[in-house]
Amino acid sequence: MENMYNIIEELCSTKGVNITQMCQEAAIPRATLTELKKGRTQTLGPKNLQKLSTYFEVPMEYFLGNKKTPTPENGSGRSDIDDLIELIKQADDQTLELIRRVVGYK
Repeated sequence: MENMYNIIEELCSTKGVNITQMCQEAAIPRATLTELKKGRTQTLGPKNLQKLSTYFEVPMEYFLGNKKTPTPENGSGRSDIDDLIELIKQADDQTLELIRRVVGYK
């Protein structure tokens, strides 16, 4: 099995961020990744794995070395519905009102 830290480093490189920046953006303590890098821990807990999964848009199994895990058709590890929900969460009041009118929601 590939080292989890190496997998995370690879994903950071692909995303164009360093480990410290990723930890800040994903709300994961930097010390947690240091412990992983030094081999004092071999894996992360489910809470941090979920944060990484969301941050990198890959399934949690990816961090366990299962890089062939099927993903949704958009290939990002997230579904189109997940993407839509995120956009709606970020929408301003005017946009939300327009969405409500289009879908007939009162």
